[in-house]
Amino acid sequence: MFGEQLNERTIDSRLWPRTAAMAERFWSAEQVNDVDDMYRRLDAVSVQLETMGLHHLTQEDASLRELAGTQHIGELRTFASVLEPVSFHERYHQQKTSQLTVLDRFVDAVRPDPPSRYEIERLTRNFLKAPHPDVADQEALNHWFETMADSVPAVERQMEQSPLLAEVKVRATQLPNLAKTGLEAVTFLSSETKAPTGWKATKLAEIEAARQPAGIVRFTFLDPLASLVSAVRE
Repeated sequence: MFGEQLNERTIDSRLWPRTAAMAERFWSAEQVNDVDDMYRRLDAVSVQLETMGLHHLTQEDASLRELAGTQHIGELRTFASVLEPVSFHERYHQQKTSQLTVLDRFVDAVRPDPPSRYEIERLTRNFLKAPHPDVADQEALNHWFETMADSVPAVERQMEQSPLLAEVKVRATQLPNLAKTGLEAVTFLSSETKAPTGWKATKLAEIEAARQPAGIVRFTFLDPLASLVSAVRE
């Protein structure tokens, strides 16, 4: 962990939830490996940590309000939920961080390993087991992608007023297209229809482009999205 990338506001979100996960592994028997149940219980631990005075949950909203200059951050919160900081090593090489680096940017607001990473992985995994139009996971996936895309217009308006938010404008540009790709993949798979020739290659290239550095943050859902696209037939 690079100390020059942390301050009193962000250290909890970089340290404590991961420490809880480590403790979960150490105190559990070897055969206890239900990841879904672990995340369920870690949600409860997160609330307990907040009641003890930590700020790994509330820090994000406070930072987003500061960046946007308003209390109305519903769409910004949704947008931020699918982004996380790049690794400490990667951030150092992109930003050349030092003890003099001011930690007031979007990358400092979002937290590592946010719930969206696990949620989209779980939904995708379950959907790919039985990709039919009447399953709840398909509806949940569609809703997830639609919600992400719908958040962008309001976020882009806030970016016009905030230079620090505008640093991640490229991610706001990419998100609707990635969400559209997810919706198209779910439709092809649930209807058991083939995509047009070249669709898969184009979309996988789009996903790879979204993996490139931008704003010192990365999307949390590109691997599950790539799995959905790869499962589509042409």
